[in-house]
This record gives sequence, structure tokens and C-alpha cells, in this order.
Amino acid sequence: FCEDLRSSLYFVNASVQEVVFASTTGTSVPCPAAGVPPVSLRWYLATSEEIYDVPGIRHVHPNGTLQIFHIPPSSFSKLIHDNTYYCTAENPSGRIRSQDVHIKAVLREPYTVRVEDQKAMRGNVAVFKCIIPASVEAYITVVSWEKDTMSINAEMSRFLITSMGALYILDVQMEDGLYNYRCMTRHRYTGETRQSNSARLIVSDPTNSAPHILDSFERP
Repeated sequence: FCEDLRSSLYFVNASVQEVVFASTTGTSVPCPAAGVPPVSLRWYLATSEEIYDVPGIRHVHPNGTLQIFHIPPSSFSKLIHDNTYYCTAENPSGRIRSQDVHIKAVLREPYTVRVEDQKAMRGNVAVFKCIIPASVEAYITVVSWEKDTMSINAEMSRFLITSMGALYILDVQMEDGLYNYRCMTRHRYTGETRQSNSARLIVSDPTNSAPHILDSFERP
């Protein structure tokens, strides 16, 4: 606020530091500033270069909203679609600059998820993991597991799905080896879902052999 109480300049919301979106949908990012009298809003790259409109690709609206349009993969530009921006607001009170905002478009790309067969002794614990390609792992969430065609849920006392998406079968029984196990995933930004292949659990009777480490402790 300046000394003239009729003039002010302030941030409305300065908490957004990253905007990630699907390239097939595009995104709109408002400049988080306002003031009295009305402010002049401009967007810049982190290099302090004022951005310009690119027809059908990028546009700054009169109200200061930066719009990145949906694009096919062939139109992807790192300068536009994976870069750091900031905006400024100016009126008679002065000029303020927002914090940097990293804006990133996630391209739609083909991928598969898979599950591998596992072994466990009766009475022990079996662990299945949904194996996701590294190129999309950051965007994929395991949403459920199936035993044959039946969804595994919290009411199944011997089955546990961790926060990291792994399936634990406690107190393994011989009957657990009769089923197929699959994981289902969803892409956080494109909304695409994938179902893995079917994997089996090979169950054996307990022996006096040394214990086998199935998995290390996961983060909660």
C-alpha cells in the first residue's frame, strides 16, 4: 500500500510454484496480483524476457491470465511448454513481481505397466509390485489391485495395499496360488488408465532354509 490510501498493490495468491498439465488439455495461469486503481499485468520468462503471443500456442489475456493451449506432440517447445515464468503488476503504487512459476506440459506417450510372478512359503508374506516405466513413473498412481476379476479391498484381512501401491499378502495360504493378480493405474494429468498383465503366486510349504528378503521397508 502506498501513502495515498486510494491506491494499493498486492498479491492475491503467491503460493503456486509449479503448474503441470496434460498437453492435450492446456492450462490457464492467472497472475496472482491485484490493486487499486487497476493494475497492468505482464508475464516474463525467468530470463526477464517479456513473453509474446504465439497464435494457437500461448496467449496473455487482458486480465493477465497466461493461457497455454492444448497441442499435439509435434508442437511441443521446451521454451514454452517446460519453462519458468513470472508476472509483474504495476500501477501508481509501484511495481511488484511474483515468485517464479514452473509451467510444464506432460506429453501423452504410450506405456504399459506390468506385474511379475512371485514366490512365497505358506505362512509368510508375499509382495507384488506394479512396475511402471521410469519415463512416466512420476505421473502414474496405482489405484487398485485385482485377484482374478475381484477387486481387492480393505475388508480382505490378509491383503494390504500400501501408500506406494504395492500389494502385500499376509499369512500366505496355498489357495493364494490359484489366482491371477493385476494392478490398475491412472495417469494423474491425462486421466488414462492401464491394466497390467496377470501374475501368479507360487506357494511352497515351509522349509528350514534361510529366510528370503521379499522387500525392504517402504516409506509410509
